Amino acid sequence: MTRWDERTIPSRPKGIVPGGPDARLIRTEAQARARGREFGRDVDRAAAAVLRQCRNGTDVGEFLVEVLRSAQDKLGVGYTLLDNRPGSWEASMVRELMRAGGVL
Repeated sequence: MTRWDERTIPSRPKGIVPGGPDARLIRTEAQARARGREFGRDVDRAAAAVLRQCRNGTDVGEFLVEVLRSAQDKLGVGYTLLDNRPGSWEASMVRELMRAGGVL
């Protein structure tokens, strides 16, 4: 199970809607383990992409802004990547990066 509800948005086909608090609910121990594994795999994949770009001499800040821009563009109209936990300190840092990069 993912954190995203992939419903079609009428004004934007294939728009992804942030899952919100209900998507974070964990109902069983098996679900908790599965989400933990999925989260860990996604972190590993993201880290591998960042390290690959770093090895290639890429400006990692630019790379991260472009990743956020690409993801933001895939969301349904009216949503942001930060909607799941907008008040967290992590969201605050990402918001700053997105604003500086012209994503928000």
